Amino acid sequence: MTASTRRILLCATGLSPQIVTETLYALAVQDGWIPDEIHLITTVEGKQHALLRLLEDDPNERHFYRLCEDYQLDASAIRFNADTIHVIQGRTGEPLEDIRSRAENTAAADAIMTIVHELTADPDSVIHASIAGGRKTMGFFLGYAMSLFGREQDRLSHVLVSQPFETHLQFYYPPKQPRVLFDRNNKPHKTNEAEITLADIPYVRLRGHLDRGLLTEGANYSDAVRRTQRSLQPAELVLDAASRTLRCGDKTLTLAPTLFAFYVWFARRLLDGNPGIHWSQTGAADEFLAAYATVVSPYSGDYAEAERSLAKGMSREFLDPKKAKINDALRDALGPASASDYQIQDLGKLPGTRYKLHGLALQPEQVRFGAVDYNGK
Repeated sequence: MTASTRRILLCATGLSPQIVTETLYALAVQDGWIPDEIHLITTVEGKQHALLRLLEDDPNERHFYRLCEDYQLDASAIRFNADTIHVIQGRTGEPLEDIRSRAENTAAADAIMTIVHELTADPDSVIHASIAGGRKTMGFFLGYAMSLFGREQDRLSHVLVSQPFETHLQFYYPPKQPRVLFDRNNKPHKTNEAEITLADIPYVRLRGHLDRGLLTEGANYSDAVRRTQRSLQPAELVLDAASRTLRCGDKTLTLAPTLFAFYVWFARRLLDGNPGIHWSQTGAADEFLAAYATVVSPYSGDYAEAERSLAKGMSREFLDPKKAKINDALRDALGPASASDYQIQDLGKLPGTRYKLHGLALQPEQVRFGAVDYNGK
């Protein structure tokens, strides 16, 4: 972790902003992880509660500042204000008072997806997301968005507070100077008896399987689920020589003639059950030229130039750059994890490295030649 790391605490909240100070207490006081920013995702009423009870000047409230004063945290170094409290908006842009209807639930999912996508787009950020607050569906959506976009450095948690403090409206964190709070039965409890536990939630990180468009542009919740589900389908490869197009699952990409022919060469070797090939192997140049003749005319100037280049056989200088360009194009189109199913793999170490299409994820029965169906059928 570098000095320039941007630490962000992200919470979904409702009418109980206590989860913000409880989580901050567990992170900063117990674990020593002090955020640079605190972001909340909430409703209109939720924002009002957060402002009035955490940030306003009322000496009986302003619990964020009171926590910082109690435990010598520099409140001015933590960006937490009205601008970092994000109110969910409906379809027509109106801020939502609450989340009750199906449409409002969808709006919440989309808002959470957008904010998580934006915050994780910064390579210098580290996100700690808490699902403890707000409607139950908000916690689910936040957890799912983290599963899609979260990186290795990002964490997901739920803060646990012992009874009777968990539901006590006057409890925000254990103050340095203990106080006595009375429960509903008028029974007294000292705040230094409160136990706050930050429960880390392991989650599956799917970011490496997402296509580049979803990572760079984002998507609404439903579209993100659909696109991710497609990316997790078993590998399937269709090669169309007429258009020089590869269909990898539901994604298509077009390659330059030489690169497409190069990929056809390796696809045919996979279909024929051949092992990895070394660039100096006898017949390597002839195999490539046979594939190239299906992409360009064997009487063309391009084909003649390739013949001249390979007159003395295949060279590593001919093979390696083409392999790298193909693998880069696949990674850009499919995302790093999904692309690995279709990339040309290195087997062994130099100078004896051999090359073949991924033999584990991509089986011969998953490869075919023919016209690409752009409707995905």
